[in-house]
Amino acid sequence: MAEKELNWHRKSFFNIGNDFSITVKDPVTGEESTGVYQLYGVTDDKRQSSIFLTESGKMSILNDGPLEIHTGGKSQGGVNIQISTASGDITITANKNGQVRIRSTGDMTFDCDGNMTINSGRDLDINVAGALRIGALSADLQAQTGNMLPEGESFTEKCFAKSKVGASAVRGFKVTSLLS
Repeated sequence: MAEKELNWHRKSFFNIGNDFSITVKDPVTGEESTGVYQLYGVTDDKRQSSIFLTESGKMSILNDGPLEIHTGGKSQGGVNIQISTASGDITITANKNGQVRIRSTGDMTFDCDGNMTINSGRDLDINVAGALRIGALSADLQAQTGNMLPEGESFTEKCFAKSKVGASAVRGFKVTSLLS
């Protein structure tokens, strides 16, 4: 198989000082395809930042330090930041020990036209300063223990229901996994 011929004649490179450059039509920018443009900067302590667009249409913003987006200082309200995709998913990932926080000083709404799933590797805590209202056509709870289970439904109550101890004697006991 023949290697793709690289067109070096179209490349333009502008160095503005030692710490900033603009590259246009670089034939070897990305793994996917050649580059349309790249803005590159580096700090005195070698933290790098790059914004680039490849011929495949992928735009990337890479930064060794924090990235801040601030908008709306003089807007008259409405939407100041909108993130949308015409097709495909949106993923937010916090690697290492990172947390994802979504904060609002006003109201917050989550709308979903399909199913919504919340998965947690450990506990899910919901703290509400006011009322908690749940409206549903159907609501099912599956748990081994806890105060939301109807009487006699916890694992320990079922185990002791027909014994001399009785289910009421173990009501509220928590079961811990022997595997953890």
